[in-house]
Amino acid sequence: MNQQGTRKTVGSDTFTSIKDALSKSVSLKCSFTDEQGRVTESFIKNGAVRTNYTAQDPQDSGSMIMKDNKMYAWNAKNEGWMMEI
Repeated sequence: MNQQGTRKTVGSDTFTSIKDALSKSVSLKCSFTDEQGRVTESFIKNGAVRTNYTAQDPQDSGSMIMKDNKMYAWNAKNEGWMMEI
């Protein structure tokens, strides 16, 4: 989806929202770099989401997975947590 909210087509898969993409068998990748230089990459596949963020200071980097109504997150120090969503 672009910022105007128009329809995005990936191969033969069409979706109109992230919720729509999560409920279909659509594979997506989105990358973003913020003002502090942190790079965030998110992947959607088969209703699951994985996000990796890499900061200029490696200690500020980490990952997150949302799958089966649970969110798992951890950082570069291998500290992590899980919560039901």
